[in-house]
Amino acid sequence: MHRVVLRAPLVSSAVVAFVLAASPLSAQTPAQNDSLIKAAAKTNALPLATPRRLTFTTDEASWISLDVAPDGKTIVFDILGDLYTLPMAGGKATRITSGTGWDQQPRYSPDGTQLVFVSDRNGSKNLWTANADGSKAKALTKSERLNYASPIWSPDGQYVIASRTGQLWLFNRDGGSGLQMTGLRPDLAAAGAAPTVSHYGAAPSGDARYLWVNVAGSVAPTLLAGAHPDGATSAQQENEELEARSNARRLGQYQIAQFDRESGRTLIRSHEADGAFRPVASPDGKWLVYAARHDAREALKLRDLGTGDERWLVMDAQRDNSQGGGVNDRDVYPGSAFTPDCYRRYSATGNGGAYDSDAFSASPATGTGSGSIAQSEFGCGAGRCATPGKT
Repeated sequence: MHRVVLRAPLVSSAVVAFVLAASPLSAQTPAQNDSLIKAAAKTNALPLATPRRLTFTTDEASWISLDVAPDGKTIVFDILGDLYTLPMAGGKATRITSGTGWDQQPRYSPDGTQLVFVSDRNGSKNLWTANADGSKAKALTKSERLNYASPIWSPDGQYVIASRTGQLWLFNRDGGSGLQMTGLRPDLAAAGAAPTVSHYGAAPSGDARYLWVNVAGSVAPTLLAGAHPDGATSAQQENEELEARSNARRLGQYQIAQFDRESGRTLIRSHEADGAFRPVASPDGKWLVYAARHDAREALKLRDLGTGDERWLVMDAQRDNSQGGGVNDRDVYPGSAFTPDCYRRYSATGNGGAYDSDAFSASPATGTGSGSIAQSEFGCGAGRCATPGKT
């Protein structure tokens, strides 16, 4: 029996155990194995033959990307190349995809009936869609040797936005060649000039005009303790002015930004010394959570988008891409999600265990722990958000 056991706490601090159960796996005979291998060799096609199978039991996993269904009743997430669903209240998880393909980074459509995810089941990493129960999967893209990551749906559910080789692309849900959104050569620019800023991990902002993104590349490498130079009229001039200051400090390779879909501009919204990773906004657009560092500790930050105030949400959360991995594999940080009422944010944590923290009281000394799937309480609910200390 293939099963994975994970534990996650409720806000009440009760612990709920849930089981990832797969179909019983029966051993294959040598003759069956030989037959599978011969058939695969004749057709030279996927899926690959699986002459051996592995069974395991675990109570932890890392780098889990997940999403919450629009009705708030179900979580979908990935573990070891398969997708699972889990009731929000806890209980038994159900594997909804299987096979030799590596399925990852699932996201619900706005109406909750469809999933989009990344899979290499056709030989290369591509975008796939399926029903919310994993059935009727079909390839949205059919590229070879291109890396797709972190797909999301447009607010109307008609399009999918994803990173492809470091830039954002837009695809119709029915297929097609797609439209590049970022990294385009400016008018009158020299032919062959490569884009200088990469865009990863798009996330809705609550306003269809903007997307939250991770950027890497020619982000200003230095930053004065205050704001950008007022007289700078270009990124190059800004860099030159900042580098001339004696008290400038270095910035991390990755920062968070807003991409304006109307103007095509990307606006940097963080200046973290060790980098900022994978922003996710609440559905009402009032809160933003992203990964950063508190000294050497991986952590999550909460930002009030109305005031700009920030506070630490969780310590010792999950490693990021600057510690190894590969941005073209599973993005710079695992995907996470708010519940539809903005009350909680669900995310994967790092090293076995779980956490539960109150966003308005967490500090560098609290909210510690790590684990598999965790939830963080934000102090807003019933379809509205509250100010700190109020409900």
